[in-house]
This record gives sequence, C-alpha cells and structure tokens, in this order.
Amino acid sequence: MNRKTKFLVIIFLIVGCTHSLYSQETTADNWDNELWAGTKFSWGENKFKYSGEFQTRFNQDYQELENWYIEGAAHYLSSEHIELVADARNSVSPAGNSFRLGLAVIGKFNIGKFMVINQLKGQGDNILKSNNSYALREVLYLNYPINKKWIPYVGGGVFFRKSDTFNGLQVIRAGAGVYYNYNPLHSLSINYFVGQRDLGNRTTYSGILLLQFTIRFSDDYIYMPAHFINF
Repeated sequence: MNRKTKFLVIIFLIVGCTHSLYSQETTADNWDNELWAGTKFSWGENKFKYSGEFQTRFNQDYQELENWYIEGAAHYLSSEHIELVADARNSVSPAGNSFRLGLAVIGKFNIGKFMVINQLKGQGDNILKSNNSYALREVLYLNYPINKKWIPYVGGGVFFRKSDTFNGLQVIRAGAGVYYNYNPLHSLSINYFVGQRDLGNRTTYSGILLLQFTIRFSDDYIYMPAHFINF
C-alpha cells in the first residue's frame, strides 16, 4: 500500500467515524450541543516550547457552564518528526476541582502537501485523591496548508479510561476545522467535533463547537512545532 492509498484510507476512516457518530443522534436526551472557547499563549526557542491555556466549556445547548480550566505545557522538539510534551491542567466545575497530569509523544510528518500529526498521550486525573483515574488517548490530525494564512484539517481520536467505576473505551471524537493565521504570531481556529461518551450506564452524544485564539510570543524554533487542537 503506497502513501497516497494509506492517506485516502485514513481520510475515509475519519469521515466514516464522524458520520457514524452523527447518525446516532436518535433522541434529544442523548444529544447535547457544547461550546468550548479559549485562549492559548506560547513562547520558547531552539528545541523548547512552552504554552499556557485558559478554556471555558458550556453544555446543555450552550446554556450551562460545564467547567473551565487552566493548563500549562512544556514541549521538547527532539527532532523534525518527534515532540515530547508534559502538561498539567486544573479544571473547575460545580462538582469541584480536578487536577490532571499528562505526558505525550507527538509524531509529525508530511505526505505531499499534507501534514500528519499523531498524538499518543497518557494522563492521570486526581492522582493524589481517592477518586483517581488514568487514561490513554490516541489522536490523529491531517492538515492541508492552502497557504500561510489558511490551514483546514480533519481529525479524530479515542480515549481509554481506567478507574474504579469504568474500564475501557470511553470517548470517541472526530471532526474538522480551519486555522486562520493573521500573522506568524496570532491565529484563530474554528472547529466542530462530534463525540460519543460511554458513562457506564448510558451512552451520550454531542456536537462540540470549539473556538481558540492563539498568541505566540516567539517562533524561533529549530524544528517546526506540531499544529493541532488539544480536545
């Protein structure tokens, strides 16, 4: 199987996954429209990149604040094709605070004009509390830079959870979006994902509109950082 065939297979799998999830919107009780909106800051040089992010999430058809979080991350650009990322996130919701640590390996390479980004990430939630849980996520993005300003993409991922109350595949998400770069240091991304979540006793579905404004204070890197949305 050549590279072009592999790429087409991946495209069909992601589009098929999105259609399958969307087609399962059978009852209003199982479907919710969500809005995620946030701002991300990044800086660094050479092989190191750092970032901070603030995001709010609304559910119940955009009417209710589900949570908000602050996240910090450190990236090591080990080569042209590999990044190592460590992050920490504190989320605040009506149910209380949740603290998460994560460690990821990001692979990035080109197929013609397409940029392929693959993230494999392990995370621990509330690791110092009795209700701790662990998760593994696998996410794939396919970017297509039209020019320096416009970069549309498709992407999808799965989340495996291990906790006292759940063990197995918990979340599937897939969707598409576009980055608009005002200039090398400022960009806006508009994204829409369809998701399925297994709550143990029932399965829910959602449509997620995600808006993110990114401010970069520098872009002086030896290797180009991966360009993707962390959903």
